[in-house]
Order: sequence, then structure tokens, then C-alpha cells
Amino acid sequence: RVIEFAHEHTPETPVIVLTGYGSMESAIQTMRCGAYDYLTKPCETDELFLSIERGVEWKRMKQRERALEGQLIEEHKLAAIGMLAAGIAHNLNNLLTGILGYAELLKMDAPAKLEYVDSIIESAEGMAKIINTLLQKSRQEQTSERQLIDLNQLLQAELELLQADMV
Repeated sequence: RVIEFAHEHTPETPVIVLTGYGSMESAIQTMRCGAYDYLTKPCETDELFLSIERGVEWKRMKQRERALEGQLIEEHKLAAIGMLAAGIAHNLNNLLTGILGYAELLKMDAPAKLEYVDSIIESAEGMAKIINTLLQKSRQEQTSERQLIDLNQLLQAELELLQADMV
């Protein structure tokens, strides 16, 4: 019970059991419960100190492991953000190419043709949809509280982003 209590309240603290009534069965049971080490009395001081030193080193390694895992998670997040930004830039550049191309055609053609103007407006509206979807997503990511979402609306927004990727 002491081992379970220690693991519940301080999971990274290694528990060393020192007992005067040691047996193979109790040692196995104790180690299965999560003890770091099992020593029996009488115990040499050097043996106890060595067990404590190894336990302290084990705790340091666990803390280092957790810190490295946290760094790795942050790096994955940054990589995902970078990929998202690249996808956004690609989608916006595709639409901007259309806007700029049609604007150049209008510029070259003295009497402006309305069909070009419609295409410019359509491309600009496509960009506005992508930007609004991204703003909504970033706002949702910034809040830590749970909220109800409309699954249909979410899927529609995702499909619009995917369709924009095909432009």
C-alpha cells in the first residue's frame, strides 16, 4: 500500500523497500507493485547508498525523458504549423495568380470586359473563405475550454479548404 500511495502522489519517486522479513515471494510481489529496489536486513551501508544513488539517477533520467518528450511534442507542433502555413500560402498564391492574371488582362484591354471582373471577384471570394476558415480555426485552438461544434459546418469548412487546394 505504501508503494501504491507513493506512485499516486509522486509517481517519479523511486521506492526502495528495506525489510527484515524478506522472502523471494515478497520480493517478487513488491517489485510487481512498482518498487524500484528491494533490500533485506541486515543491509550493508554501501549497498543501501548504491541503491539510493541509482534511484536518484533513475529519477533524473525520468525527468529528462519527460522534458525531451515535451520538446519533441513542441517540435511536432511547430512542424505541423509550418506545413499548415505552407499549404495556406500555396492556396492563397493559386488564387492570387488568378486575380493578378485577370487584372493584367483588364489592364491590357482598354474596354474592360465584365467576364474578367467576375473572375477576379470569384477568386477574391475564394481567398476570403480560406482566410475566414483559418481565423475560425485559430480562435478555436486558442481557447482551452470545451465547446459544442456543428459537425456539418466543420466538415463543410474542411471540404472548402480541400477544394481550394485543387484550384
